[in-house]
Amino acid sequence: MRNPLHRLTRTEPDASTALTEAALGRLDRQLRSFSQQIGRQDAVFEKQARLRLERMSEQLDELLRQELTFTQTETWRTVYEAILSGCQVRRYLSVALIEHEDYWRDQPGLASLEFNYDLVQFGWHVHRRFILDDYFWPPRAAHPATEVLGPIQEQATRGIDISLLRKSQLESEPHLNCDFGIYGERAAGYQNVDDQGRTTRYLVRFGKSAVDAAEELWRQLDLYAVSLDFVLDQRP
Repeated sequence: MRNPLHRLTRTEPDASTALTEAALGRLDRQLRSFSQQIGRQDAVFEKQARLRLERMSEQLDELLRQELTFTQTETWRTVYEAILSGCQVRRYLSVALIEHEDYWRDQPGLASLEFNYDLVQFGWHVHRRFILDDYFWPPRAAHPATEVLGPIQEQATRGIDISLLRKSQLESEPHLNCDFGIYGERAAGYQNVDDQGRTTRYLVRFGKSAVDAAEELWRQLDLYAVSLDFVLDQRP
């Protein structure tokens, strides 16, 4: 059987380093050339060029912090798949903040779920923790609403460990009220979505300190989360 993770290909370290060095060399030459033209160009052009250079500087600062930001795009999903491809620790921890019933119902979201199922099939530990808006799981309700409980149970059936908590439980600790993932030992990603469940911003932070910070958030959520089995055992 063909490995469904075949799309997770690694770049050889030497080749990657050479490409990065080439890009840095090209950027250095371009900046040197541009600096020699300062004061010789149209004033409007130079003002706009300065604004763009400032944005470039901000992006370089982000790279120096080992961070990548994706705005108004779902292409971040290919990045997190690529990160997982190189993990030594076969573990993916995910916190999903559910405030809209359309979460994961578009094509990119469904494709990501299939990727999660592939991970489980090939020996990964995948645990998804759902933070449910009280609209979908009122405080007096034993079980979440059917429109979200069904998809959650489907993930459990496919081998993903599931735990749940209500958003209202985090009123005194709003820093925990976020949507994020921990990708093995390599990185952590944070997602913001719009009122239709589509990604508006995705930030991925690389390195041990980024993973440690996300793991601390996960441990704090342990105080509130309960297993799906526990929830289903409660009488309506």
